Amino acid sequence: MNVARSKHVLDLLQRGGGAALGGLSHSVGVRSVMIGGLNQTNNLFLDHHKSSSTTTTSLTRSFVSVARPRRTGRSRHHASKRAPPDMAKAMAMPLSCKEMDNSELVMLGAMGNTDALKEILVRHIMTVDKVPYETAKEKGLEIAKTNREGMWLLTLPYKVGIGMAITVAVGSFPMVFDINTVSWFNEYYVTADVPEPKDLETPLEVGSWAWAWMEPPLGQFSFFLLCLQYIRNQIQNLGIRPYTQKLMAARAEKLAQAYPQYDADIVKDFSLSVTFYHDKHGLQFGRFEVLYMEGINVKQFCERDYAVTAELHAKWEKEQKGPTTYNHNTRKQYGFHIKECLRKRLALPQGWLLPVDLMTRIPHFQVFLEGARFGCSRSGHG
Repeated sequence: MNVARSKHVLDLLQRGGGAALGGLSHSVGVRSVMIGGLNQTNNLFLDHHKSSSTTTTSLTRSFVSVARPRRTGRSRHHASKRAPPDMAKAMAMPLSCKEMDNSELVMLGAMGNTDALKEILVRHIMTVDKVPYETAKEKGLEIAKTNREGMWLLTLPYKVGIGMAITVAVGSFPMVFDINTVSWFNEYYVTADVPEPKDLETPLEVGSWAWAWMEPPLGQFSFFLLCLQYIRNQIQNLGIRPYTQKLMAARAEKLAQAYPQYDADIVKDFSLSVTFYHDKHGLQFGRFEVLYMEGINVKQFCERDYAVTAELHAKWEKEQKGPTTYNHNTRKQYGFHIKECLRKRLALPQGWLLPVDLMTRIPHFQVFLEGARFGCSRSGHG
């Protein structure tokens, strides 16, 4: 630290020390600030820098001693305890992205939350098209479907790789431990000497024989995969996107070009947050909604969303049915209740449950099973 910087720091300390002395004079248990110590420190710094560089000088520094005021009031343990939330605060808690304000959605969207990005897209559609929320959700569903077009062909290399890996993983066991498979492979591809029958009585003995030619390809292939992994890491360090990221970026760019009337960044962010696999974020819009389906109110809270479409080709009796409450905690129980509800609506025999694939073939009746992460009471007309 040079002389000018030392004097500047000390001047700041002196001015701050005087202010601190005036502010702390009313506190309990506070000792006085030693302003004289600051002046002494200033003189020591100046004398040290004026002395010769070849002479060793012992510099004694004085520090300002300010005692902390004693903690008054409740202890830290008691201060950490807070009153539990009341009913008004609990009811004000948002249960979905739909109930959040714009600033919270933008914050979640910046962290890559798909539900938040989906809600941002819906609200953006509302502002651009000047349409209500329900209409914007339908447009968002259309965008989500467009985002998934051609994914089967683009993800074909992944599916082929998964199939090959499963085949090799399962086939490696008989190739090492099964006497018939090992003998056949040795006869046509290895032609190694066959041990005595007493040395091939157990699978482990067969494995010790087969390992003589199985170890080189397995070891070499493992080293090859290790090198590929290293190459991938270095590519990422250079900022070059691997195949998956390039594929997702191309899909996002294509989706933004298909809907030029909307903000490209919002559309791209939504596309990038959706995986290739047909999951709950791909086609499900309008979560946490209570939809009225021919007199049945359905609202599901579970880990995954479902959309089931059925068609009603039998007239339902016009008499009003009493409300029925379904309490359940698992997806399986909820599916049973919904199928039983549909069975009554279609006037089917007792014990006959509609499979999901058959529900898609029945006209004019739509059932949307919307999802979340916790169980709740359901109400409907059964």
